[in-house]
Amino acid sequence: MNRRLIIIALLLMIGLLPLAAHEGEDHSPKSEYFLKVATEPGTIIAGEPFDLTLQIIEPDGETPLTSYDIVHEKPLHLIIVKDDLTQFLHEHPTYRTEGRFLLNDLVLPESGTYVMYVDFTPTGGEQQVIRALLSTAEATTQKAALAVSAADVEVGGLNFHIHVPEGLAAGSPYELDFHVTDAATGADVADLETYLGAGGHLVIIDAFAQGYIHTHPSGEHDMAGMSQMAMSYGPEISFEATFPEGGLYKLWLQVRHQGEIYTAPFVIEVAAQSGEATPEASGHGHGHGG
Repeated sequence: MNRRLIIIALLLMIGLLPLAAHEGEDHSPKSEYFLKVATEPGTIIAGEPFDLTLQIIEPDGETPLTSYDIVHEKPLHLIIVKDDLTQFLHEHPTYRTEGRFLLNDLVLPESGTYVMYVDFTPTGGEQQVIRALLSTAEATTQKAALAVSAADVEVGGLNFHIHVPEGLAAGSPYELDFHVTDAATGADVADLETYLGAGGHLVIIDAFAQGYIHTHPSGEHDMAGMSQMAMSYGPEISFEATFPEGGLYKLWLQVRHQGEIYTAPFVIEVAAQSGEATPEASGHGHGHGG
């Protein structure tokens, strides 16, 4: 993934249910690749494990893509969020053959519709993200009812503080800074460990579950080839992001500490850039979900 941002929204995929449309200008490039999805069993029951198979197809619509770059230690990263943005999963299916990736015993924790962001890089090519859907039995479409979160979030004994820069607005790069401390003592946590070839991962999704940003600590490169080296990070960790339009965004910060993965959720608001219609003015409203 290097350090580039990925902001990609690919609409309907064959065999998948449509999500409520996000009206307005689409700021994202489209992937030229296609995705086939299969589950076993065919009906997904919330809370029960199932097997998920993803097959990536070349732009010709017929040929399986069989060669992938290893990016942040994996050939494919799979981000899954519930359409109301209350659930978040970061998974890594195993490559099998003929462009197929298999993820065994996946569990969707609640009934509903889930948005998948299938993130991969063809060998020697550009990074791609395909957006697709999974639905449990008797799923209903939910709207994301987002509100700006507190600056501090406690997860598993660690406290995560976000510093949002003043004047944060769409269209320009900004640094999002996080500070990690021990929730009980307040002491700085300076021994965060490498997670998937980086000091941390930050996934950002808009309130409509259409746009997707996946970024890594500023100034840091994919360290997959240095995985045997002892690296530590913190208590400060910063990520650069450029937001395509104003509105509310859900963030999930992921770090590794003492062998455990911590996921800290936040919601921030981004101002519209000059001349951009606000979500309300364009008919979206902050509560419109996918």
